Amino acid sequence: MLLGEFVESQQHEVTLTAPENLKYDEFVTFLKVIYPPHEEVTADTYGFLVELADFYQVEDVVQKCDKFLANDSMIPMIEKLCLVDKYKLTETKNACLNSIELKKPDFVRDLTKKPEYKEISAELKVALLENGLNSAEDMISCLKKEKLNLECGKDSAENMIVCSEAFQAFQEACWSLLTAISP
Repeated sequence: MLLGEFVESQQHEVTLTAPENLKYDEFVTFLKVIYPPHEEVTADTYGFLVELADFYQVEDVVQKCDKFLANDSMIPMIEKLCLVDKYKLTETKNACLNSIELKKPDFVRDLTKKPEYKEISAELKVALLENGLNSAEDMISCLKKEKLNLECGKDSAENMIVCSEAFQAFQEACWSLLTAISP
């Protein structure tokens, strides 16, 4: 806003509007992230920082929040996905889609049942479905290899059963995703 090609960049004095729920200490933290010594984004600050950075169009702070969220494993996946959608956080989106959690059928199925899941855009749901389908393809490859091992006389019937059960659970999760994005 102040550095780009906006009217405000030509003014000597700028009056800032504020979001309704703005708190003084949150705004001070926001400024401390912008200006040296550049405070770090934390688990306590990312929520209001990304909101303020988006509101005031401070892309550097949005990127810092994106990087923090992409690397923090304690923040629930559904919360990250909602923020990904709302603020277009590409690094966090990629981290979520590549996470081990989204490769687990039960996790994906549970994710689709959360109330926040309804807030996620159809575009992100499609990305989740594609991710699930890629994992299902990996499971199919696993099943084919196990089948070959059985045909070659290698004793891995137990592995075949585990792979088969995992594939079936993942197939159900993919159907849940597909149902959730259908109009």
